[in-house]
Amino acid sequence: MASTALAPMTSYYIHRLLRLHSKVLKSVVVQGGALTIDAYADLNVALESLYLDAEEIAVQARELETLTRCHQILSSQRYVPEEQLWEIEEQIFWIFALKRVEAHPPAASSGYPKPALETRMQTGVAA
Repeated sequence: MASTALAPMTSYYIHRLLRLHSKVLKSVVVQGGALTIDAYADLNVALESLYLDAEEIAVQARELETLTRCHQILSSQRYVPEEQLWEIEEQIFWIFALKRVEAHPPAASSGYPKPALETRMQTGVAA
C-alpha cells in the first residue's frame, strides 16, 4: 500500500502557504463535515478527515507532493510566473477543500523582475 503521509518538508511548505494566504481562504465543506484546515492543522489528519478511502488519501498526498515541488521550483526563479503559482496554489488549497475569496489571479507580469515567492514567504509579505 502506498504511503498516505505527507513528507515533513511538504507539510511545512503548505503550512507556509496557508499562513501567507489565510485571510483570503475559506472552507467549502459544511461546518462539522471535516476537520477545519488552517495554518496549524495536522495536514495528514486533515486529508484523512476529507478523504475516507486510504487509496484516495494516498493519491491526494502524492498530488500535494508534486504540486508543492512544482511551486518551490517556480517560486525560486528570478522571474516569478505569478499566474502559474496562483494555479498551483489553487490546486493545493482545493485538495484541502479551501477556496480563495478573491476569484481572479494577479494580472499578467509586466516582464520586470519580481521578488521570488520564497522571499515574500520568508518575510511574511503577501502577494
